[in-house]
Amino acid sequence: MPYKYVIELYGLGGSINLGLVNRRIYEYFKEHNIDLNVFDSDEDNELNIPEDMQPFSPSCSGDCHDIASAIGVELSDNSFIEVSDENGKVIWKHNLDIIQDDDDKAPCNSLPQTALLKYIDFTINHERGQIAVCKRFFLKGIFSIGEFHTDSEFDPRKLTIYYDEIEEWPLCSNISYDGADIFTVSGDLDDIEEKIEFIGDL
Repeated sequence: MPYKYVIELYGLGGSINLGLVNRRIYEYFKEHNIDLNVFDSDEDNELNIPEDMQPFSPSCSGDCHDIASAIGVELSDNSFIEVSDENGKVIWKHNLDIIQDDDDKAPCNSLPQTALLKYIDFTINHERGQIAVCKRFFLKGIFSIGEFHTDSEFDPRKLTIYYDEIEEWPLCSNISYDGADIFTVSGDLDDIEEKIEFIGDL
């Protein structure tokens, strides 16, 4: 007998982009006391920043992601994963505070045998003198919703949660059931905050 389920991941999360910049650019912004957030909204470059001192084209900070980027619901107790049957009844729910220590393949807390796999793990290396632009969008709402089918009743031990961790912010990137990826789309999301800053060996 085939079973049909709907899975939702919701709560807090967002997106993060990282792009390397030359130290001269950081020093220019520091010397002239220029706020990256102000520059990011300065579409006509009214700040008159020379092109070679721009970390990205005015109002195009989203293009600054040559190191890493990720988007998704965050793995924390502020977010949840929920499964409903074909009648819309919630049959299983759990918070996403599921990372254990530093083991890439650690099982989820209180979810025995459920796999947790990391795709990307990146933090700016301060010792190498790296400087980057880091842009974060903080969002809340339904990040992923999708439908999947099984030949037996739902078993959370067959879930696999994939995530990216950039600058110590773990964001769910994908989810599968019994080895098959679940196709999801985003639901309603509300903006909370946008933040852009220089990070690294400042």
